[in-house]
Amino acid sequence: MRQLHNTLVLTGDTRTGKSTAIRQFLSSKNDTGGFLALDVDDKRMLYFPNSSTFTAFETNEDGEAETIGIGRFHFLKSAFDKAKQHFSIALKQIPHWWVVDEIGPLELKGLGFEPDFSQALTKMEKQSQACFLVVVREKLIDAFKQQYGIPSCVLTTATLRTMDETVGVVLCGGNSVRMGTPKALLCYHNEETQYKWLASLLQKIASKIVIAKGNLDLSTSSEWTYVSDLAEDQGPAAGVLAAFKQNPNHHILVCGCDYPLIRMADLVRLVAECDQEMAVCYSDKSSASIDPLVCFYHRSCLPLMEEWYQKGNRSLRHFLQTIPHKVLMPLDVQRMTSVDDTTTFHQTKSRLHGDH
Repeated sequence: MRQLHNTLVLTGDTRTGKSTAIRQFLSSKNDTGGFLALDVDDKRMLYFPNSSTFTAFETNEDGEAETIGIGRFHFLKSAFDKAKQHFSIALKQIPHWWVVDEIGPLELKGLGFEPDFSQALTKMEKQSQACFLVVVREKLIDAFKQQYGIPSCVLTTATLRTMDETVGVVLCGGNSVRMGTPKALLCYHNEETQYKWLASLLQKIASKIVIAKGNLDLSTSSEWTYVSDLAEDQGPAAGVLAAFKQNPNHHILVCGCDYPLIRMADLVRLVAECDQEMAVCYSDKSSASIDPLVCFYHRSCLPLMEEWYQKGNRSLRHFLQTIPHKVLMPLDVQRMTSVDDTTTFHQTKSRLHGDH
């Protein structure tokens, strides 16, 4: 089975509010596409979030040429056709979230939203700036994997609630000796500075963005808030804890400015994999150690981190080792490239712009 890198599956039992939860989550996010199947007056409707419009999907009429039957339900063929047309139009400019609700028995037989869904999935996997969020019933996940591939991660409605309770933290740090200039101010993605690019990425996932600016003098923005380190020259821990103390009732999803190749799906996966653990992180590129600068910290970490910091500790890697945590292997190790010197910077920028 092939591994998918930008495709996420949201699952759960039938009639448990999956579509409603997705709509609520996406309502606070800009740049969304796709469609949801929502119940309106006891009838299923297709809802298109990019235009906030509905179209009839379910019908009581059983006309062989105009409806498609799934068990006792009958769905309008015209609705499938409209959704398929939506695939071709919307995927010309791919939004950050593209939702398909849902892929089920029809698609597994090559009907329903096929072949357009498979074509869209292939396109989404080739690009790198978005997540393809696909609703799949729990009992069909294995069949989905067999036909389409293994998703980057599996979400539930609880994952969406957790993301709504999470603050995204961009770690800017200070001047980099090896780079010779602040890494937060480098431009990999066109002319956008790295800290702004990363903040925009986290904004598609978290409810709020905090820029841990270190000793940098950054221009203010109404899109996010800023926090200074608890003390100068104390490493990333001073920035992480400062952001945590500013938002004590939230979880935090931390990402350092060293990672220009990281993508939304990589960050969502950290939240999705947080079960009973207090933190979820990736192993570093060498798989020899863990990386605390791309990490989800549950809000229950805050008092423990404060106590640990007050004792003079500064290594976040050491802090993770003192609490229950989960370490994930990156699905694409290149995405976890930490760019720390000018040679790697130019190589990475060339790769992003297709010059390699």
